[in-house]
Amino acid sequence: QAPTSPPYTIAWADCPSQNSCTDSCEEPDRKVHFDQRLVQAFMRCAAEAGTGLQPAVYDGACSDASVVYEAGAAPRVATVGIVRENSHGFEVARLSVFGNLIKTLGRAVEVI
Repeated sequence: QAPTSPPYTIAWADCPSQNSCTDSCEEPDRKVHFDQRLVQAFMRCAAEAGTGLQPAVYDGACSDASVVYEAGAAPRVATVGIVRENSHGFEVARLSVFGNLIKTLGRAVEVI
């Protein structure tokens, strides 16, 4: 039996960043919008886990989810990550964001 593509892909990273383009994403990504059903599902999972998410909108950003979508490996994508004040270098984040993200991802594995 031939392998099939997953119905969606969730990339976990330290959030898409306007300043973090890599070799796989040489220019800011404007090729895909994250699937709002997945974003809303993650928002519900966070609430059920006793925390919240902070949605962000960028006019162009890089993420692994965008690369997966561009390659045709999944028809729906989203990304979730930690809120931080800096990128590439000295990362600044409250310690609680890591535990809250783990709780949210755990709940997502159960229900999505």
